[in-house]
Amino acid sequence: MLLAMGTARWWGLSAIAGAVGAMLAAAHYTTPPQIIPVLLMILVCGRGWRAPAATLLAAGIATLVIVQVLAVYPVPDLNRMLLMIQEGVAKDSSQSGVADPNWRATLSVMGPEAQHAFARALTALMERIRPAFVPYPAAVACLWLGVAGFGLGTPTREGWRGFLQRFDTLPGLVLLSTLAPLPVYAAAHAPERYGWMLLPTGMLLVGRGVGSVFATADLGLEWLRAQLFRWTALHRLLPRWPSGALGILAAGIWVYQRFPDESAALKLRPVTPEAIATRKVGDALGEHFPPGVGASTPLREAAVYASLTYCPLTVCPNYAAEDDYRRCLVIVRKECAGDADFAWVAMGPSTFDQRSAPRRAMDAWMIEHFPVAERVTSGSFYADVVRVPREPVEGGW
Repeated sequence: MLLAMGTARWWGLSAIAGAVGAMLAAAHYTTPPQIIPVLLMILVCGRGWRAPAATLLAAGIATLVIVQVLAVYPVPDLNRMLLMIQEGVAKDSSQSGVADPNWRATLSVMGPEAQHAFARALTALMERIRPAFVPYPAAVACLWLGVAGFGLGTPTREGWRGFLQRFDTLPGLVLLSTLAPLPVYAAAHAPERYGWMLLPTGMLLVGRGVGSVFATADLGLEWLRAQLFRWTALHRLLPRWPSGALGILAAGIWVYQRFPDESAALKLRPVTPEAIATRKVGDALGEHFPPGVGASTPLREAAVYASLTYCPLTVCPNYAAEDDYRRCLVIVRKECAGDADFAWVAMGPSTFDQRSAPRRAMDAWMIEHFPVAERVTSGSFYADVVRVPREPVEGGW
């Protein structure tokens, strides 16, 4: 987003902004719309003919990057992505063989939380970007002042037209639109990490708000200086300080005060049950499989611990049906690296279980048809490490 705003001075930055925005859009199945605010920001920050030209350049570069990403990491079709979103909101709502999303189940989860979603999203955002010395109401006020952007515009006229030109509202509205997913995440009870990628945008809005406060104070002090010293030589001897210097200083203090809080929060966190379980699964994979072979596991870090290769890149199974399990098994055998048997990790229910309903059903199916090399336990968590032969065995499996 900073690159997109920088196109106001160097419109060639739009190419880099388009590439970075495309990588963000391809990061998760909830992020494709995030490329839209980037293009809008380039359009509203550009000048003259350069604005649409830079937007088209960014859109073209973003398209090329997304095409390349999809060539390496295949994704399911739109209908399957909608099913994944439904399953993420309403667990176990996907039905075997049903190809269309059940939005009634999704709305039954999100509906009761809708009226509180905005407040919860705003609170979660402020908890991450507000320094301890700033009161909560002041931080929220800075956020909305950042949307309005008074004092951040450059007036070229006098009178009321010049006053309106002091508002820099369009970029603020684009930044605000980037935060639109936060209330949706809150209503869907999505993990907090889903909104972390939007924290820099919230910080930009707050920074604009702080700049707006001091830009307004700057204007007032300049007017006062002119009134007090207009009839004396001091009016010329006391030059005006650089415009925006106070706002930059205040925003820098904000970030400096917040950064130690974040860095301290990232250090020496207690080891989570998920991390312990993942490490134990990785140790089991390393004991039963040679380095470099494929491993299909919901805990991807476990494959890294065992020096195995995660597979498959193709998303499967898509439906909780045996025909789809067979199809998925063909895909896994084709995409998993190595010539030896490969690993399939079938997890049991846990608090950090994020498998889709078809994957959970196929895990049980794999345990029925292939030998279990080891069962890994960690507290209430358990997972079966299944050894899958590279070639189909008797019975066609």
